[in-house]
Amino acid sequence: MRGQPPGKPGGGGDDSAQTIQFRKFSGMNQTDARTAIKDELSGDATEFFWMENAMPIGSGNVRILPNVGSTMSAVAAGVATMWGFSLNRGGGPLPVIITVNTDGSMTTVDPVTGSQVLSAAAGTVTTSARLTIWKDTPVLVADPTKGYFYNTGTATFVAGSTVFATDVAVFEGRAWLTTASRTIAFTAPDTYNDFTGASGAGTATVTDSAFPGKIYRLLSALEQLWIVGAGAVDAISNVATTGGVTTFSITNIVTNVGSPHPSSVTSFFRTFLFLNQYGVYAIVGATPQKLSDKLDGLWPILSHPADVPAATTTIFDVFLWCALINLVDPFGRGTIPILLCFSQGKWFIARQGTLTWITPVISSLGDPQVWGTDGTNIFQLFADASAPIAYRIMSKLFDFGSGVQYKQWLRVGFEFNSSSAVSATLTAENERNSSAATIPLSSANIISFVGAGPIVFVGTGPLTFVAAGLQLVRQQMPGGLLGRYLALDLTGTSSPYIMSAIQMQIKPEGKEWN
Repeated sequence: MRGQPPGKPGGGGDDSAQTIQFRKFSGMNQTDARTAIKDELSGDATEFFWMENAMPIGSGNVRILPNVGSTMSAVAAGVATMWGFSLNRGGGPLPVIITVNTDGSMTTVDPVTGSQVLSAAAGTVTTSARLTIWKDTPVLVADPTKGYFYNTGTATFVAGSTVFATDVAVFEGRAWLTTASRTIAFTAPDTYNDFTGASGAGTATVTDSAFPGKIYRLLSALEQLWIVGAGAVDAISNVATTGGVTTFSITNIVTNVGSPHPSSVTSFFRTFLFLNQYGVYAIVGATPQKLSDKLDGLWPILSHPADVPAATTTIFDVFLWCALINLVDPFGRGTIPILLCFSQGKWFIARQGTLTWITPVISSLGDPQVWGTDGTNIFQLFADASAPIAYRIMSKLFDFGSGVQYKQWLRVGFEFNSSSAVSATLTAENERNSSAATIPLSSANIISFVGAGPIVFVGTGPLTFVAAGLQLVRQQMPGGLLGRYLALDLTGTSSPYIMSAIQMQIKPEGKEWN
């Protein structure tokens, strides 16, 4: 920070203009009042009121996100859900995406080439089917109506014609399936399709009164099989088979907190995360921790579908978790799909087209990716750094030390780093008007040639020269905007660039309380 806040509580204010600089950036805060969000003037990292397609990485480092990649494949039957695996298809484990289609068929898609194989005919499964993988092949398919199958990537076979399940997981060398509201069936050791009791298979029922309702999700992670309900989490451990009899323990880990959205339950480092009707939680050991405290104000305008798919990926080499959910947009765009993104304790929002489902995919080099679909087309998210993307960054309402004194906003500056042209619009706000002034920052780092010339260009044009590297964009505020509170709303459509600092020149006007 450079300079001091103009005006001091209890005094008449300083008549000289002051420049205040912000570069210690944090994430989005939709919980605190917009006037009370943390900022650098108080010694905290500066949080933002809204961050859409803008990722906070560190001090002086807010990055505009890459756009979606080009369509890799299109499934004519229509995609209901899709699942990413590393599947052994004869040349070692390679990435695949298996789609569950709206007509009950399944398609295996190569995310590298886009090639497709119809691996299950129409009517084989329903759109409620859930998938996991056994070792590196095959993929196990549990369906509550059609039964239990295994999929090799090229064909689907019956694994248990009388086993109907709402979820499936692989844990301790066997398959576990939710076959009734609170009942789990498990196969014999080292098999995924042997349900013979004499071989060590069997069933177990969650009888714990601390576990309300039915089982929504089975997750194998952290040396336990987690059983997730809408309002509790149990865990299976200590699995052993002796003389054809399998024993294990079921322990209640968490009461009161769970999730009815099975696809939101995902591993994340040494914990797992899930989303429910009142937030995002992590189970750390045996303790639930709410991660979405900064998004409490956003939750009332989220529209929860029956399931909320989540995935982990990396953007700018930063590992993050994201979940696809619908937002009743406060800016008049209707109900739109968004990604709630979490990394390094910070939240932001991403928009990557008209998404209907997402899934994680591990590339052949071990790169964690996230892929999406609009219901037909399949594409990688955050994959195109050259395609412009629409973004929005909104600050808090700054009082600069006193909420009862008017300030005149004289100038604004931005530092950014970009190798391509940056086009943005700044909407200046005060406490009375959300669009008190609009200032275009178009082509701020474009180099224009003027004079007698000659400059000769052969072609259709235009010919654009971009000043790459760190740039300082400075603008004078029209008429000197007045307000007791002042805020920035930066919008644009650009290729990824870095915003590294914001400067505001402020001058107190008159005395406090007037």
